[in-house]
Amino acid sequence: MNRIVNLFLLLVGVLSLAFLITDTFGLLFPQAGYLWAALLCSLLWLCAAFRRGPFIGMPLCAFLLWYLYQYQSTDLLAELRDMADCVGFTYFRNFSSSAGEYTFTPQVASHMTALLFFLFLITAFTAVSMHAGGLRISLSLLGTMPFAAICIAVNGSPPPLAIMGLAVFWFGLFLGGDAYHPSNASGKAAALGLIPCAAVLALLLAVYRPSAYTPEERDFSLSRRFDRLGNTLSDIIDGETNPVTILQQILEPAGTALNGWETGDDRLDLAHPYDHSVRSHEVLHVITDLDGSLYLRSRSFGEYAGTAWLAPAEDNRTNALSLIGRSLSSLTDSSRHSFSLTTDRAYDTLFLPYFSITEAGSDVKATSNSISSYSGDYYLPGDGRPIPSMNETDRASLSAYQEFVHRYYTRLPDSTAGAMRELCAQNGLTADRRDILNAVADYVRDGSVYDTNIPVWQSDDYAVYFLTTARRGYCIHYASSACALFRALQIPARVTEGFLINVTAGEDCVATGADAHAWVEVWMDSIGWVPVEVTRATVPMESTSGSEQPEENAAPETPDATPSPDVQHDPNAPESDQTPISEEETSPEGQNGAEGQEAVPSAAPGMETAESGPEAAGEGASSSDASGEGQAEGSSSRNGFLAFLRALAIVLLIIGVPVALVLLRYLLLRRIREARLHTPDPAKQAIEVYLQAERAIRHSRQENLSIPEEIRLPAERAFFSNHSITQKEAAKSADAFAGLMAGIWTGLNRWQRLLYRYFWAEY
Repeated sequence: MNRIVNLFLLLVGVLSLAFLITDTFGLLFPQAGYLWAALLCSLLWLCAAFRRGPFIGMPLCAFLLWYLYQYQSTDLLAELRDMADCVGFTYFRNFSSSAGEYTFTPQVASHMTALLFFLFLITAFTAVSMHAGGLRISLSLLGTMPFAAICIAVNGSPPPLAIMGLAVFWFGLFLGGDAYHPSNASGKAAALGLIPCAAVLALLLAVYRPSAYTPEERDFSLSRRFDRLGNTLSDIIDGETNPVTILQQILEPAGTALNGWETGDDRLDLAHPYDHSVRSHEVLHVITDLDGSLYLRSRSFGEYAGTAWLAPAEDNRTNALSLIGRSLSSLTDSSRHSFSLTTDRAYDTLFLPYFSITEAGSDVKATSNSISSYSGDYYLPGDGRPIPSMNETDRASLSAYQEFVHRYYTRLPDSTAGAMRELCAQNGLTADRRDILNAVADYVRDGSVYDTNIPVWQSDDYAVYFLTTARRGYCIHYASSACALFRALQIPARVTEGFLINVTAGEDCVATGADAHAWVEVWMDSIGWVPVEVTRATVPMESTSGSEQPEENAAPETPDATPSPDVQHDPNAPESDQTPISEEETSPEGQNGAEGQEAVPSAAPGMETAESGPEAAGEGASSSDASGEGQAEGSSSRNGFLAFLRALAIVLLIIGVPVALVLLRYLLLRRIREARLHTPDPAKQAIEVYLQAERAIRHSRQENLSIPEEIRLPAERAFFSNHSITQKEAAKSADAFAGLMAGIWTGLNRWQRLLYRYFWAEY
């Protein structure tokens, strides 16, 4: 019975693993290949299950593989090279880069022979492990689980039947126990236990419908963790990363930073790997009377250094954002809102909404003066109206600062400016376009993928590299590229960071590290700094649960990209000609409305009023639901099934590795002690029996236990006198030791036995 169950488990495990490998990497494996694999499993099972099995099974295996190699007209090296290319193509296509950067064309009819050679090695190791005496479970898991984990990491959505088969194989191993013997009852127990296991798996398939699952970009997080691990190991091997630095990062408390990138000393580092440990860290709590999304700005950066943004060198400091707030406060149709904010600790800057009135001397950043709790008011245009122009007094006070803005916030390194101007010319981006803000934002988002798991780029110009090569990144890369494009068009712009969260009026809303965000502020004459959203798939509602990562070439699921749609901005034109025009106030022919009122940009997304914000943000979702009604029906089930698969793999890895280490330690200690007990010298044997008996009594922690005289007296004579110990006395001492251990074992409860056997390795 045990042999038959082992054969069944071996067939299920190996064939499921073969199916998983071929499906993950797209290998050309015909249906007949599974029959050859089953035959290999049977022959290798024969080798491991019977004493004289290798004399029959190994020659048959060798003949089988030789037949495949010779009579199938197979070029094994060509198949191996093609398999390597196929694996590389799958890797790049799934989560490392776009498919266009790695081309692959199959050069062979199938990979059957090469894959069968590979499966032969796995099957041989697993078959022997399943018949091992002490390390049966751990060695069998070692032969299958790493390959399954790699496939799940690369694929992200493995075939359900393959996962079911591997789950049956692993579950059957645990039911059979870790001590194989042909005559025990483990095979019967495993066969009976697999019935409820199969029933549970069938129920999961019926409930979660994995065939309807559609993988998304965020479903490849496990594969990205493997990718980051590989990149780290490569950097260590190449000498580019110091292992001591990595160890320090591991030992440092996780989740205490402000955002996932590095900000320090007024520097925003673009070349810093995203730190996912901060995503669950609660940075601040905010209460406001507004419903919708809310920007909380922290600081702005003005000096582009290729791989970082530095603090601006403003020689004429002013707070233009506060002036906008004052202008709004004087209007009867503007809306006044209040906020109360508390941070987890005192930061060097305040987190303020647009457009709050402060006494700070600059809008680059508002110094907090080491306070962690503050409140205030901010103003927004009423009923979705555009941001009004400043009054004559404020405009006059900003005349000198405006000249500085046009001079300083359009600066770029020569190489960056040249590359950006070329991109603008190729894509029809000109400063005289009425919709230039939307056009730049759409261009930056178009064809790019939101990805926080990108490696450190080997480039000294991240803005250019993002637009021309990488085409994937997260908010700081989107904002940096858009800001550089605006500056190349001589439109003043700067990068700003802070938080973008969804708030509910009157409720305590929490901003975590996952809500940290970066965007662009564009200068508009007679108005001031206006925020512009350029990041793809910035949906505040989902910021706390992970970043949305849309498919390439998919329509962006963002609200209006800019706070000022259809803006006409010509830096060389007179001031009156530079006034932005909103879509609502422009006729289809592009002329101003009949009333002739001065048109200005509307409020930024994330600053909507309670009436306009949520509805505007939900329009895209509504249309998406209408078009994809069939797919939305089982979205929760698909996500649940994927979570089950990930949890299963992670739990097995977390449990399997420590258990395997404990079992390995137990077996090694037991073998060492058994070898010492069976030494041919009777005196040494008596002494060793005494030492082990003393240790066994101490670890049992049972009272009124003492070493029997049959053990103590021979050991004392062997250690303290010259009298020899006979084989009969040594054997009697060993028998007394066995009786002592049996008595100790009887007096232990279940958990004490587990600790006594596997931790102390005493029984």
